[in-house]
Amino acid sequence: MVEETNLATMRIRTGEFFERVMKKLGDKVNRVTMEERFQFSNSGDPLNRVFALKSGKVKLTRLSTLGRDHLLEILGPGDVFGLEALVGENVWFYTATSMESVEVTWAHVEDMRQVLADNHNLEMQLLRSFAALTQQRYERTMTIRDLDVPGRLAAVLLYLGERFGETSEGGLVLPRGLTQRELSQMIGASRETANKILADFCNRAWITHENRLITIIDWERLSRRAS
Repeated sequence: MVEETNLATMRIRTGEFFERVMKKLGDKVNRVTMEERFQFSNSGDPLNRVFALKSGKVKLTRLSTLGRDHLLEILGPGDVFGLEALVGENVWFYTATSMESVEVTWAHVEDMRQVLADNHNLEMQLLRSFAALTQQRYERTMTIRDLDVPGRLAAVLLYLGERFGETSEGGLVLPRGLTQRELSQMIGASRETANKILADFCNRAWITHENRLITIIDWERLSRRAS
C-alpha cells in the first residue's frame, strides 16, 4: 500500500504551492466559514473556484453508474480541492460536502490561471505536485480494492487513524461523527456489511466502537488484516 507519509508529503507540497499562488492574488482571495453539511460543489456543476481547507473536514463523493454513493476522499486542513480546473476540467466530477464546521479560502479559477501564466515556474511546481498527489491517491485506492471487504475496512480505519487520529489512553481515536454509511461508501460495501465487520473487529479487541466513536486499540493486528 502507498504509505501515508508519502501522501502527506504531497499534500503539504501542494498546499504550500497553492498558498504561494494565493499570496499573489492579494484581495482576490476570499475566506469563509461554513457549517456542517455545506455543499461546496455538486458533481456536474461548473468548476470555477478552487478551495483550500484551513480547518475542519470535507468529504468528496461521487455517484456510481449503479446509483451508489462512493466516498472518494476525506480532506483535512491544508488540503486543496478544485485544482482539476487548472488542468482543463470545466465541471466538478465529485461532490464536496463539509463534515463539520469548516474554514476555507477560495479564489476564482480565472484569477489563478492569470497568476500562473505570469509565474511559469510556480505553475509547473503546483501542477507536478498535484499530479503526484493524484497518482498516489489512485494507487492507494487500487491497492485497497485488491483486498477483501474486511481487509478494505481495516485499511480505511488505519488510513483515517494516520490522517486524523487523536492519541488517547485507550488508543487512537478516529474522527468524531464518522458514520457507518460513510465507512461503507469508502469500502464499496453495504452499511449492514460494514456494521458486521466493525462488530467483528470489536469482538477481536482490535477496536472499540461506542457512541459513534471508533478507537483503534490493536494497530498491529489491524495492520495484518489490511495486508
